[in-house]
Amino acid sequence: MIDNCQPEFSVIIASYNRRQTLKLVLAKFREISFPSLEIIVVDNASMDNTTQVLKDKFKEVKLIRLEKNLGYEAYNIGLGVAKGKYIIMMDNDAFLKEDALQRLIKRFSDESDIDAIAMNIMIYGTNISETEGWQEDTPNFHGAAVAIRREVLDKVGGYDRDYFIMHTDLELATRILNRGYRIVYDDKIICYHLRSEKARLKTTSIYYSTRNAFFYYWKYYPLFYALQLSGREIIYGFMRGVREKSLYAYFKGLGDGIFSIPRTFKKRTPLKKEIYLRLRRYLDTYFREPLIRKVFSKLRSG
Repeated sequence: MIDNCQPEFSVIIASYNRRQTLKLVLAKFREISFPSLEIIVVDNASMDNTTQVLKDKFKEVKLIRLEKNLGYEAYNIGLGVAKGKYIIMMDNDAFLKEDALQRLIKRFSDESDIDAIAMNIMIYGTNISETEGWQEDTPNFHGAAVAIRREVLDKVGGYDRDYFIMHTDLELATRILNRGYRIVYDDKIICYHLRSEKARLKTTSIYYSTRNAFFYYWKYYPLFYALQLSGREIIYGFMRGVREKSLYAYFKGLGDGIFSIPRTFKKRTPLKKEIYLRLRRYLDTYFREPLIRKVFSKLRSG
């Protein structure tokens, strides 16, 4: 799949105990006709024989086996060996439509001011887009798949290792924007998102989502808005904890998040005014606030 020259794209996939889904994803990549592509799978110490299956059936894939689960840090490890001019970081339950790479290379080549491209994430087998309504001038990308110029990642760094999982994409997108780079959303570049046979544990998701929200808010935003966002997170996380019967994970994440604020202050990187205003519009439109308004509206109406 790779010639002797520098590949145009390096696809990095981090995986943990999703052997069957990963096999399907890699088989789909074999159907893509593109001359300059490398695929890197970083296995987060899976216990389901993932590495042996890849060694036996997908010899063209560059495999990195970790000794323990490092979460999203696995992408940074993959980035350390990737050779592509453009990096595509993907979930292990997502794959690209056949023409996606050609569309990506055309946009990157034609528009030198584009530094990252967020894709249209379609639920496989349906007409449902997880990014429906996104505007081209987006301040974020969906974690199922994003394409970023290698030189940009070299300057801003990869995913924040403190997060492990959850809010990792928003944090990286924020860093990219704050350094003056541009992210666009292209609804014609499609990534299909599978329904994995093994979903992430709800307790794990709730814990990291709650904790990492405090990491993110207090690192980047003006204090009054960080406080407002934290209030939303407290309400949203509690509602989710009740709904999913995971209040222990919620309160643990809340406690760890609140107690992390002094440490996060040492890493504060205030946003440029224009970036703050863009992200505020985004967060107020899409992130937590709409659900909370809906809940309180129902409470007022009885």
